[in-house]
Amino acid sequence: MREHWPLSVMLSVGKKALENRLIRRWLKYGFPKPQARAKARHNELPYATRCLENSVPADMTVWH
Repeated sequence: MREHWPLSVMLSVGKKALENRLIRRWLKYGFPKPQARAKARHNELPYATRCLENSVPADMTVWH
């Protein structure tokens, strides 16, 4: 799919910052903290890791 875009950008966020953001999101949906933490750690963070490991290199990286 890369051939469909003239430029690719990767937003690089530390794992702990990403985990905190994901937990806050689930808390906003009304999940108790233990469930929010579990959703982030056991579903979304592994998925994010797979995406990062299998992505093609970006043209530009923005560090956050």
